[in-house]
Amino acid sequence: MMSSEWYGLLEMPEEVTSMLEAIGAEEPIAVPDALKAAYLCRETAEKGCEQIRALLGDDPNGMKMLYVVLQMAGETWEKYRKKGIPADIFAQTMKLAPRFLRSRHGWSGEWKFVHGWWIWRELAMVEFRVGCLEYELVEEEGRRFISLHIPSDADMSAESIDASFASFRAFLHTYYPEWENLPWECDSWMMSPALEQLLPEGSKILAFQRRFQVLEENEDSMGVLEWVFPGYGEVSEHLPENTSLQRKMKKWLLGGKKVGWTRAVLR
Repeated sequence: MMSSEWYGLLEMPEEVTSMLEAIGAEEPIAVPDALKAAYLCRETAEKGCEQIRALLGDDPNGMKMLYVVLQMAGETWEKYRKKGIPADIFAQTMKLAPRFLRSRHGWSGEWKFVHGWWIWRELAMVEFRVGCLEYELVEEEGRRFISLHIPSDADMSAESIDASFASFRAFLHTYYPEWENLPWECDSWMMSPALEQLLPEGSKILAFQRRFQVLEENEDSMGVLEWVFPGYGEVSEHLPENTSLQRKMKKWLLGGKKVGWTRAVLR
């Protein structure tokens, strides 16, 4: 597949496509196979990512890293084909990259790729988007479970969630039967009990949350800021109030109350 077709498949922003094509027109970037293997392994992914960045050198907007990621995605596509996983699941899964790009551009005005630390999961085929949700096959510290992730563009209606759950169960049965019948967990600010006080009855987020049972809470985490107030690293009067949730949560946080981060398991 030519680069132009590749970028089109993933619906890459035109401005980013131009930057990637300029990089591709220069001397090819070669990442050693051993370094790729380190990046695609959960235990060594962080170190592998750092080593790739060091290899790339000056890369202020992260486009060299994105270029490498997309080259590796081509290799991942071949693995999808061999396993028989449909092309639409591959495309929806890898569209995580342009989604992150557009999200950052929305609040910062810049095209910058900073999620190399995360996207190894998609490249390594341990995370898939099926319907409105993303599902990660996690094996760590002797535990195996499915970790649910909620994309920023997810349709959170009950019908959409039900359809995604059913489709992913069928996906597991067909392609990863050894992962069936394992716990499904969600580790997110959206699982926080505090949202009962911040969202109206009838909220799609609350309806989703109530499908789960809380396992543990980290009340001191400020990770919620990245998702509800992107670009802001601390609580202050400067937090935006563009949505009703932002307005309520800002008042809540300025009042000394917490949202935190919560891990929960599907009932």
